[in-house]
Parts: sequence; C-alpha cells; structure tokens
Amino acid sequence: PDPPRTVAPDFLCTSSPDRLARNQSPSLPSAFVEVADSGICNRITRYLKLVQKWKYRQNNTEEQLPESRVHESSTTMPAMDGLRPESPTSGSHCIQETPPAQDTVDSDKVEAFPAGPVTTPITTTRSGRLVHQVRESIGLQLCLKILISSVMGNGVATSRSIFLSVNGKTESIVFSPHCSSQDIHDLICQVAQVKRSSQIVLKTSEGGHVPIVPDMPQNTTDSAYRVNVTKAGDSGDTEVQALSLVLSKVGEQAFRMEEFRTELDKRLNIIEKRLESESLKLVEIERCKKEISEVRDQVWQQGKKLSQASETGSKLVPMSSQDSEDIVLTADNGIKFVSMKRVPAFQKYILSQETVEYLKKPTFDNWHWEPNEMLSLLEHMYHELDLLQEFNMNPVTLKRWLLCIQANYRNNPFHNFRHCFCVSQMMYGMIHLCGLDSLLPKEDLGILITAAICHDLDHPGYNNTYQINARTELAIRYNDISPLENHHCAVAFQILNNPETNIFANVDKEAFQRIRKGMTMLILATDMARHAEILENFKKRTEEGFDFSKKDHLDTLKMVLIKCCDISNEVRPMEVSEPWVDCLLEEYFNQSDREKIEGLPVAPFMDREKVTKPTAQIGFIRFVLIPMFEAVAKLFPALTDSMVQQLKSSLHKYETLKEQEEARRKQARQSKGFETPFPRITEVMVTPLKSSLDHYEKLKQEQQQTAEEK
Repeated sequence: PDPPRTVAPDFLCTSSPDRLARNQSPSLPSAFVEVADSGICNRITRYLKLVQKWKYRQNNTEEQLPESRVHESSTTMPAMDGLRPESPTSGSHCIQETPPAQDTVDSDKVEAFPAGPVTTPITTTRSGRLVHQVRESIGLQLCLKILISSVMGNGVATSRSIFLSVNGKTESIVFSPHCSSQDIHDLICQVAQVKRSSQIVLKTSEGGHVPIVPDMPQNTTDSAYRVNVTKAGDSGDTEVQALSLVLSKVGEQAFRMEEFRTELDKRLNIIEKRLESESLKLVEIERCKKEISEVRDQVWQQGKKLSQASETGSKLVPMSSQDSEDIVLTADNGIKFVSMKRVPAFQKYILSQETVEYLKKPTFDNWHWEPNEMLSLLEHMYHELDLLQEFNMNPVTLKRWLLCIQANYRNNPFHNFRHCFCVSQMMYGMIHLCGLDSLLPKEDLGILITAAICHDLDHPGYNNTYQINARTELAIRYNDISPLENHHCAVAFQILNNPETNIFANVDKEAFQRIRKGMTMLILATDMARHAEILENFKKRTEEGFDFSKKDHLDTLKMVLIKCCDISNEVRPMEVSEPWVDCLLEEYFNQSDREKIEGLPVAPFMDREKVTKPTAQIGFIRFVLIPMFEAVAKLFPALTDSMVQQLKSSLHKYETLKEQEEARRKQARQSKGFETPFPRITEVMVTPLKSSLDHYEKLKQEQQQTAEEK
C-alpha cells in the first residue's frame, strides 16, 4: 500500500484561525526564500516521498531486527540520486547524505530502506540552478525547513552525538536537532535491543535523570548515560498501548479539528456577508454608471434629432410652457414622446407580498392607485413574468416606454390610462389564474401584456360608428375598417419605432415581426363588430378539441382573452365595476350629444334620454359577457367560480334595480291619476303636445280679445 499522507505540523501552517481568516502566509525564515530559489527543490520532493515510503514500511514491520543489523557499522541507506553512503563513526547509528549527483531519480528502482527508526543528519552542497516555482505541498515545507540549516552557511549540517552505556558497553547515537523525542526514544530502544514500546530511563553516573529530548546535555565517553529499561512491553500490552495512543491522538486531533472547523465556519460566514454587501454595492455602482452613460448618450442623440428636425421642418412642441422641465413632447404627427430631462419620472415602489398577490386576482380595486403607482405595477408585471430577460429589455427603456404610453392616453371619461391599466391587470390575473405561463411561451405572454397596454392608445372618446358617420380622418385613412383599432396599432408601433422607447430593440428581426403581427392581431380583435365571428371560431375550436400546439388555436384563444379583459369590468366586485358604468355612460352621452348637434344618427344605447344604468347593463351582460366567459371557462374551469358567477350575480343585481325603478315609475303615474301602457310615449310626445296646445289656445284668446277691442 501507498505510504500515509504526510500532515504538516501546526507551526508550518497558520499560527491561529485569525491568520487563516486573513489569508496570510505562514512566517518562515529568510533562508527559506533562498532555498525556494535554489535548484534542490525537485530532489527534495523526491527524497520526501522516499522517506515517507520508508517510514511507512518501517512502522508496519513486526519482526525484530537481528543484532548484527543494529550494530553493523556500515548500515546506511541504499545509494540513490542525491544520497550516497559515507563512512560512519564506528559504533554509531545514523544515516548520512551527500550532495546529489544528477537531477532525476527513479523511485521505483530504490530498494527498501533498513528497518528501525534512524535519525537523519543531512549534509549537502549549494545548487546554482534556479526553479520557477516552489512546490505547494506543506509536507515539502517541512523538509525544506529541515534542510535550511544545511543549505545555508558552510554546507555542513550540525548533528549531536550522545554516548550511552548499555549493559556495560559504550554506544553512541547521532541525531539531528530537528528530531523528535519519540525518534530519539526509538533509536535508544534499537541500541538497547528492546521493543519500542518499552519505557527507557537515562541516568548520569551520579544517578540523575536525563530527559530524552533533542537538546539533552552533551556528554563524553567518560560520562555516558546509563540506559535503564524500566518496563519491557509484551506483544499484548504493546498492541493495547499502541491502540490507546492512536485513539487518544485521533480523539485529540478530532476535537481540535472540530474547534478549528467551527471557528473557520464562523469567520467564513462573516467574510461571505461582508463580500456580499460589498458586491451589492459594486453592482449598484456599476448599474448607476451604466444608466448615467446611457442617459448621457440618449440626451446627445435627442439633441441631435432636435437639430435635424429643426433643419427639416419637423417640430417637437412642448405640451405646456409652465415648467421648463417638461417631459412630454408632441411631434408634428401628433404622437407624444418623453423628453430625457426627467427619466425616469416615476419612482420605484417596493411592493409588499400582499400587494403582489392581490395584483393577480380579478377582484383588484384600481380606484385606490395613483398614476405613478399604476406605472410601477405595470413595470412589476414585466419583471415578474421575466419578460425583460426574454426580450433583453433595457429597464430604463421600459420606464420611458411606460411614460410614453401614459402620455398618449387622452383624458376621456372611460377610455383613459386607468382603463388601460385595468385591462392589463386583468390579463395579468388571467395568465396566473389559467396557468398560461406554463401553457404559452414567454414571447406570447409578452405579446398579450403589451397588446393589452396599447389596445386603446390615443382613443378620441368617440366610437367607430361616429368615425364612419362623421367621415373623420381616421375613417378615411382606414377605409371605414376598424378605424380606431387600426389607429391604436399605428400609435403603438410609432412609439416602438422610436429607439428611445423601443422595448423590443434587442430582439432579432424575425422575433420582432412575430411580435408586431401578434400585437396587431390582438388589438384589431377588440373591435366589437368582430365579436360574433371571433367567439364562434373559439367555440368551434373548443368543440373539436383545443390543441395548444396548433398556431390557429392559440391565436383564437389570445383574441378571446384580450376581448374578455377589454370588457371585464363587470367581473369585478360591484363597488369596483359600478363607477366604470357611470364613466362609460358619460362618454356615450357626450357622443350622442355631439351626434345630435351634427345631425348624425344616434344609437339608442347612447341617448341620455332613453338609457338607464340597469337597462344598459342587463342586455350587455346577458348576451355578450356571460356567453363569452362561459366558453372560456370550458377550457379553464378556474374561471367559473371567479368570473362567471360574479357576472351572474351582477346580472341579478341590475335586474333587481330595473324592477325597483319600474315600480317607482308606476307608483308615480298612479299618483297622478292616469296610467298608460307606453310611459315613454307619454313622456316624450304627449307632454310636448299638451304644452303646444296650451300655447296655441292662449294665442287664440289674445287674438279674439284684440278683435273685440278693434
């Protein structure tokens, strides 16, 4: 078997765990540096391996050496590279070394070393050849430290000779000052021809005890120390003692290692925390540097564009002159862009876990959030769905794009930026509620969210019917085919066409084409004129067996999803949805008033003299919302409890309100003493006729009175 691994003593390693934690090198003599630069390092390494193998074999031998081997004056190590025998002192027991003769040695050809613990005084000469690197082994450092004294100085190693009196015969032992007490003890046992487990006592001629240590007092042949064997170990006791010694040393080392490991873990944890905090600071600093550099470049680019625009006649006009730091600029095509003076203009809010979870539910109340908070929530959706990594978005560009989106929503009663946020939040909630993040690729999720945000950009507050009847510029431009939806798409991609607000600037051309095609398809699907067509296609796909691997099935699903989100207010609780009905009716009434002034046809559901809140919502919920959400719930059963049931509950409430209003009107008519089956006719036609009749009767009386006077 291979020799055991050499473990360096503590004095060659760090002196304390503190030094290890500070990653300091152990203190070594200055001579060690010279040895590191000498050419003997390679031979020292090979010699150390041979010594380890020899000691392993010597420690595991069980046979007793013959006396001739002990006292043989020519006992030396076998000749090898860097080692050759010299004539030892007569009667001494040592191993002598000489300078190396060559640079290489084959350790496999070296014969076994002589058994028995032999101390090694070493002599060698300096070597002039340099090496590039000192061996990293700590065991080699131990060997180097032993050799330093022989390498430096005059080239002769110091050794000690002690004279012993064994059974009346004078013997001498020669050992190095670097030997341990155990080595000297084993050497004396070998001289006395006793087992190494025996207890040895050295006494002077006067009877004084002498310690068996490397620096024991020097003596002469006349004052040789007497060797007394106080207790000779037998085989059984030897094994027990050896085992006890090994166990005690193992236990001591294990205890020390456990303490050292605990201390090391503690200090490593401190260092890790410190490094983590420092690394976070570095990351933040680098991020700030990068953002400052990007903003500087963008300011320069914007200034360049402004100068070019002034030369070509295109102009960017500030929306307001009240503030010198206006952030919204309007181009000559009507699109509003964000200036670089205050980017980003909304601060980053830290959302609580409750808010993050609440944002995923259809019961989310949008009325409690300010515009800046809604912008931050929209930004969180992109981060939480991992869309920044999917499309390699620049976070600063995302902020600027959201600001530009907000600036291009008009302050209409209904189709405003808050409606944009509600539709986007419902889409975000349906992605989590239906598990679409595991069914659709992230590219499709990004298209759904982005299309929901852009679906009503620059809405003028008047629907497609008005645009077509009034022959507006949008209707003429898009040939009366979904003029508003086409305009929303055009504004969305005009914003994305600007490098400063293009969140998809880092995707390849093929991916951008897919994104553009998908967004256009979804935004055009929000036209209610196509409602029956899209819903019938979706029902057909569901009845045939919906396949998420087919593109036409997924396209139909995405169109139905954005339609559900666009008209999903009644899915929310009554206290959230009812204010939206008031906003929608206000926008409808504004359009009907304008249509009356311009002499255009007025839709019955928009006339303020004919529409009430219950009548407006009952038919819409019963014939539009419930059939569509029930069709989607067949594919995603989770929507049944959270959305379909809420729609039915809203329908019941509005039917109750309608019955109450009719009861109040009936009671009012009965109190006046008449009742007609057509109350609206009475209210709209009979009352004006009665007023006209009274007026003409009054005129007739005045004419008769005048004639009589004449």
